[in-house]
Amino acid sequence: MEYNIRVYKPELKQEEGKINNLRGFATITFDEDFCVKSLAIKESSKGNLYLDMPRYRDYETGEYVPFYRFTDKEFQKEVLDTVREAYENMTETKIDCKGSWGEEELYYNLSVNPVQGSNTFKADVAIRLQDVLAIQQLHVIQAWNGKTFVGMPQKNSAKG
Repeated sequence: MEYNIRVYKPELKQEEGKINNLRGFATITFDEDFCVKSLAIKESSKGNLYLDMPRYRDYETGEYVPFYRFTDKEFQKEVLDTVREAYENMTETKIDCKGSWGEEELYYNLSVNPVQGSNTFKADVAIRLQDVLAIQQLHVIQAWNGKTFVGMPQKNSAKG
């Protein structure tokens, strides 16, 4: 499986009196077929860079759960090392890094759980890519015109 990691440093505004540990973002594209976006590059209080996955609030528990999670520690370390090195050596606002993992072509496992009692949401879906990354909070949705589609995970931009 081939993958590309794009690391970018947006122009970040520092609010007076607030500490902002966000340093940039990373995107991972697997075999030019599947893209995982919005991995935040943050700096710990000890000065170490780490990746923070986008999160959603679970409607049942109220806890914040990541949309994506690494399921293979070695792959997670490889990605994090690549991101750290790229970030520390950046001379432009973005940089692309190529890599490969395993000899196989990209494969995935799909888990579909039907949802009862909803006219719109028909099923919850989870995908496991190459046994290295899990994607949660995908939904099979039936539109007003009767067509169905898969909704990818998204953060709610509404504040409240």
